[in-house]
Amino acid sequence: KIGTIFDWYERWFRSADFHGCLFAHALAEFGDPGHPVFEAVAEHKNGLKRRLRDILEETMPGDRAESAAAAIFMLLEGATLLAQMGQGDDAIRHVRQVAPSIIAASAETR
Repeated sequence: KIGTIFDWYERWFRSADFHGCLFAHALAEFGDPGHPVFEAVAEHKNGLKRRLRDILEETMPGDRAESAAAAIFMLLEGATLLAQMGQGDDAIRHVRQVAPSIIAASAETR
């Protein structure tokens, strides 16, 4: 399921109309946390992080799933910026290489 999300990002990065994340652009314009645009961006971004967490909770405890989801979310956000800089193929390849290590480390019992 996480791989399907990565597949979507890869297709998005390669699409002719990719110009980075509209939500990130909006956040740069409307940075006041009380502004409705800021709130919409936060809801969208937090929604993706929640989806990642929900998927990971199928295989690990909630606190570990939360940490792994946050790390993968940050990887995707960084990959999106790199894709905007013309490095999308490398960025998503690195996400695919690193994410399994994050998931494995989070799933280990302590």
